[in-house]
Amino acid sequence: MSYKTIVALVETPKSAETLIPAACEIAKEFGAHFTCVKPVVEYEIPNPVSSYFTQSILEEFRANATRDQQKIKSTFDKYTASQDFVSEFRVENLTQKQKIRQLMIDTFGADLVLMALPTWRQETSVGVEPIHKLVMGSGRPVLVIPEGYKFDKIPQNILVGWRASPEASSAVHSALGFIKKAQKTTIMTVNKKKHSYSQSITDGREVAAMLDRHGATTKVWHSGRSYKSAGKQIANEAKIGGHDLIVIGVGNHGIGYNLTHSDGAKTVLKNTTVPVLLLSLIHI
Repeated sequence: MSYKTIVALVETPKSAETLIPAACEIAKEFGAHFTCVKPVVEYEIPNPVSSYFTQSILEEFRANATRDQQKIKSTFDKYTASQDFVSEFRVENLTQKQKIRQLMIDTFGADLVLMALPTWRQETSVGVEPIHKLVMGSGRPVLVIPEGYKFDKIPQNILVGWRASPEASSAVHSALGFIKKAQKTTIMTVNKKKHSYSQSITDGREVAAMLDRHGATTKVWHSGRSYKSAGKQIANEAKIGGHDLIVIGVGNHGIGYNLTHSDGAKTVLKNTTVPVLLLSLIHI
């Protein structure tokens, strides 16, 4: 898979400094069209509370939003000015209620979506919830990059959180563009017991063989469970193993070492120090 249409959803100046250079690096590598989308949410004050807010306070909120938009556009111009690929900057005016749905629509035509992971995500699940909703609803591959992470080259040491499932398989295929260019890719399974057992010994071999036929360099690693959460174990392995991208599917199919369970994906997001590529399948 190649990435020819890239959409970055940029909400703050801080996330712009993370996402826009990353999007430019990917667009340059794959000859892609890059669209930077800045959501602008209209402030809605509930009626019982609105009387306590003066017009000047609302105007200050809007002025701050305008300044943020200008800073993001300035960052966009700085990084795209000398590039050969096609790029565009777009502002989406949204209400709070329609925000996630409209952003999903903006991503339907994308090969790859970029979102930033807030630095305060470990303190609350609020930081990962909008990302999780968009991943679950859009059906598109979403590359989530921690704020402040320097994405200055295509990932070279990829870790795939694997379990034989439609979501995990689709996530791997959506990452083919990166995997084919990486120096190595590790297919990691996490078993319920602390040691691998015979039933899982071939798990991951077929997907590794498929990737090898695409010219990728892969290995399969069966890891015993050392954390209560498989997601935390994957994130920790990425950190200590020097991996620069995690690939994981997102779904709702059981517990245990099921790496595609939605809570597992949230746990990865709350603990990761490197970018995470997620994909969800919508079951009908």
